[in-house]
Amino acid sequence: MQASYADLIHEHESIEQQADLLLTRTDRPAIAAETLAQQLHALATAVREHIATEAVIVDLCDARPLPLLWRAAFIDGRDDFYRLCRDWLDYLGRWSAASISADRARFAAETQQMVERLKGRLALETRGLYAVALQTGAITFR
Repeated sequence: MQASYADLIHEHESIEQQADLLLTRTDRPAIAAETLAQQLHALATAVREHIATEAVIVDLCDARPLPLLWRAAFIDGRDDFYRLCRDWLDYLGRWSAASISADRARFAAETQQMVERLKGRLALETRGLYAVALQTGAITFR
């Protein structure tokens, strides 16, 4: 099934909501590390599903017919996507309930940075990648 713009935007909204919930909880000392780990897992699941769809879109987009400026922006965005995927996996590998409990301040700081990057990526996809994907037929509107 081909991805649609509407479905991708819905995924973005879900990821942002889960990311915001995780950030809110990291600032509350009364929230147990196990609860944070569960929330991180829920976010990771949503991100993993979105990344799987996104990777197909990135691979389906043929940037060659695009104007040079759009093509360069697409290539930069594609490279950033794969870099963020690697960094996301590294981040997830560092944080379990035990490691969150052991260094909550570092978890909060790293989570803040990662969520900012995720949200930045989602905004870039919405503004740029999906326009290219619609033009090249990699996604449908609905």
